[in-house]
Amino acid sequence: EAARDTGGRAICQNVTLRCRNRAQAYAAIVVAGTPVFERVIFEGGALVLGAATNPTFSRCAIRGARGAGCKVTDHGCFDMFDACVVEKNGSYALCLERHGSARVDVATAMRVRGSADGAHEAVLQTPDSPGVAVFGVGDEDLKNVDDARTWLSARTRRLAPGAETQTYLHGEAVEGKWMEACGIEHWSPDAIGYDG
Repeated sequence: EAARDTGGRAICQNVTLRCRNRAQAYAAIVVAGTPVFERVIFEGGALVLGAATNPTFSRCAIRGARGAGCKVTDHGCFDMFDACVVEKNGSYALCLERHGSARVDVATAMRVRGSADGAHEAVLQTPDSPGVAVFGVGDEDLKNVDDARTWLSARTRRLAPGAETQTYLHGEAVEGKWMEACGIEHWSPDAIGYDG
């Protein structure tokens, strides 16, 4: 309760944030400001959204989300460093959509893992997203930046523009499935009363 609604530059340290039940998708939702999460365990995902949003995660663990571990959307951005761990979530560790972006350090990049069952990559990225930038902090990190970028890039799924992205963002066209089930092969949205 003390970490909730504390302002745009809040600092949250040494706590565990968890979803109360499986109906909640995120243990934390950040919609504005530059809050700092330090040594926080997220038992459930984190959602970052909005152009004025840029939280920092330092030495955090994000596990047990129903979907993505950390989802960033609507021009949001986050920084994750000091060996944060994002693993054992329902789908992707990081999901970047609708111009969402992220910056992670070398130690964190190597600790971003897909779903526990191995069915999902570490990162899902829509075509409009700039993706994940990997940076180094010290001399030792700077030597390993290219390796970390290569490792993370190999575990990133980039959605194709068009139908694949639209289906991901909006789901299957329910009307189309229903029309197909009724045996109607050729149909248009105009035929079923859409205004356009």
